[in-house]
Amino acid sequence: MEKATDSAFKIKRTGRKYLPIGIDERKGIAPAQGFMSISPAFEFCDTLRPAAHGITACIYGEPLDDNIIIQHEALEVQLVDTVPAPPEIADVLPEVRRLLLNGRGYEACALSVETAKARGYEKYIRFIDNDPRRIELPASCFGKVSAAAFNIKIGQCGEPTRYLRSLDFGTGEATVRFSDGRGDFIRRTFVSEPRRCVYQLLELPASGGNIPVQLSQYAPGDWKHNGVNGQFEFDDGMFIARAAYPKGGGHIAATIVHTDGMIQKHSDTAAVITEASYVLLMTKILPFADGETDPAAELTVDLKRGESEYGKAAEEHIAAHMPKMTRSRLILCDETPLLSAEELFEKQDGSSEPLEPALLQMMYDSGRFFLATQTGEYPPMIGQWNINVNLQVCSGNITDLPEAMEVFFAFVEGKLPDYRANAKNILGCRGILADVHPDLHDGFLYHFSRTYPHHYWTACAGWVYNEFFGRYLTSGDEVFLREHVVPGLSEIAAFYIDFLKDKDEKGNYLFYPCWSPENEPLGQSPVTVNAVMDIMVCREVLENLIFSEELLQIEDENLPKYREILEHLPELILDADGALKEWAYAGHPERYDHRHVSHHYDVWPGMKIDRESEPELASAILKSNRKRGQQDDSAHGIMHRLFTAARLDQQDDVKEYLQQLMRRGFVNRNLTTNHFPYRLEFPDMLGGIPAALAEAAAGSKPGRICFLRAMPRALGKGKITGLKLYTFAELVEFEWDLGAGTASAVLRSLKEQLCSISCEGAPSGMIDGREYSAAELKEGVPLAADRLTKIVFNF
Repeated sequence: MEKATDSAFKIKRTGRKYLPIGIDERKGIAPAQGFMSISPAFEFCDTLRPAAHGITACIYGEPLDDNIIIQHEALEVQLVDTVPAPPEIADVLPEVRRLLLNGRGYEACALSVETAKARGYEKYIRFIDNDPRRIELPASCFGKVSAAAFNIKIGQCGEPTRYLRSLDFGTGEATVRFSDGRGDFIRRTFVSEPRRCVYQLLELPASGGNIPVQLSQYAPGDWKHNGVNGQFEFDDGMFIARAAYPKGGGHIAATIVHTDGMIQKHSDTAAVITEASYVLLMTKILPFADGETDPAAELTVDLKRGESEYGKAAEEHIAAHMPKMTRSRLILCDETPLLSAEELFEKQDGSSEPLEPALLQMMYDSGRFFLATQTGEYPPMIGQWNINVNLQVCSGNITDLPEAMEVFFAFVEGKLPDYRANAKNILGCRGILADVHPDLHDGFLYHFSRTYPHHYWTACAGWVYNEFFGRYLTSGDEVFLREHVVPGLSEIAAFYIDFLKDKDEKGNYLFYPCWSPENEPLGQSPVTVNAVMDIMVCREVLENLIFSEELLQIEDENLPKYREILEHLPELILDADGALKEWAYAGHPERYDHRHVSHHYDVWPGMKIDRESEPELASAILKSNRKRGQQDDSAHGIMHRLFTAARLDQQDDVKEYLQQLMRRGFVNRNLTTNHFPYRLEFPDMLGGIPAALAEAAAGSKPGRICFLRAMPRALGKGKITGLKLYTFAELVEFEWDLGAGTASAVLRSLKEQLCSISCEGAPSGMIDGREYSAAELKEGVPLAADRLTKIVFNF
């Protein structure tokens, strides 16, 4: 018999791997909220990401030759000479509408785009190079750039062993550990929220003798791509990196070096430290506009006055950061997991069990960490203000991150003047037309395209304001309702009054031109008539506005018009299989193989349709959810289906979508997420997964709470805390154990209310010691304001 060989094929592996710290030795090292990794990042998408207030240190984690990229939310390079205001093309609207009704959608779309081009927008529209489909995209007026980049090189002595890197979501600290013949090395990094400063501490082994450490700064790769000119200097223990932007302005990154060793300047970009037991780097970033005074001196003074003791600075940061992370927890493991992310993925992928609880527990924390730390002066803004950004922030209300949501709300309200200009210039309407691509500087809609006609997506503002109303439902804050929700909804309602001018033969309003992002009827133009999402958003806006004004006793002369519009919305259409169609217009055939399910809006993020209140439509949307193809397997499409399944109480469907997301390359080794399997890092899944898991555990809408509504049976034991439910109530804690046949919850209602309560599979419930039948629970249980209510279910 021939001797077996490892493989008959030649295999090339990329990236370095080191002997890791043993599993048993990880006790006391493993973060209670966080993850570990047993090899450095091979690609940027796997870097450790300690962050705070929109500032992030991206750490590869190589033991002896590491690279760290520092990012700052406010750094945008202007790529054009002038950022355009929206073009005045409202005069072509009547002809666009005439063409649409005559089945000439391509001509209607082309007319609007060519008119925009002719009126000064030619240079803001481009085609993807070498793409046979001729995909037309808006040109970007701004490009994101990194703040600084560092290399830390340690004099080598043998192969590193006992390697481990980790990120603690609770403290915000990233750690890289390794050993060699000289002893143990530890490098710790966090971003101070109070000080807006990146702290990096390298601890060298005392028994290692004189270990040289070389520090180098260099230009991040995105500087060249965006035309940034970099200048570097090192003097008197201080690194300075100046970034000059091609259209003016720039930023300064200053780093002070503290050490007990000797510092020798190596060049303007590097220094060598010897005879040290520690090296501490403190980095601050400051943008500046064209013509402003060089802020390097200000940063230097600020750094020299800053807290230079790592431990004290860390304690100060933890006091500000940790409460956000501990407010809401999902616990699916009895003990702190000791396996690394790589080991957990290997265990999951080789297991017959459908889901790995430890990974989902970590993803809950990772998603909340993302929203809590990537929000600074601005909200996360990666992608478009539709399914992208809305998924990234949707966990904020329900998992109790009001600080992040306040920034989101303020950002939206700051763009309202620009949104008014969009509505007036593009469609000739009052009110607001939100920009799908707002940037830090403006909210002008200049994204004209025959492929993706964002200029005719009228539902954007309503979707954004869904989160405003969600804030009211989770807080009961009537001041917020009056001062922030009602003004915004009133602006959107004013838009609909002007936009909805024509009716069909049945007397129902025509929503046209419109777009159901990013789909189109089979074989037709993406500019369409009666996109169901547009209809649902209009209905939600008007109903929420009427509710709010009646509650607050606000008189509105437009109230009769709101009601008239609601009475004459288009009739929704089902296909031959009983699935909801994406367009409520007979002339538009379905295109099923598409990742988006925007016509499920009234299930999620809206709350109009569920199995109890609208059983026929709920069934139609469930069929649509299952019938739809996935096109290119984008994470945000699967997430929308996951939310749809959760709110329709479909445990098996939720399990299948979670399996796909967790097993098929959507999650990286640092628990960030991708847009497509194994490529294009994007935080849609990352930001949305905490809300999805929370809703599976405890679904809610005004007057109703349903426990375990869609929790997969594979997650048969767990605990969730600190949820803000969409019925003016806080879920202090909810714990379940299906094996033992028990579940219990503690609620605090924000106001006196009658609330329907149920738990999937429980025939009855004990509330504050009184037995309630399932029928009594469904009919409604009185909840007193600001008092703890204990609920126990037995299966």
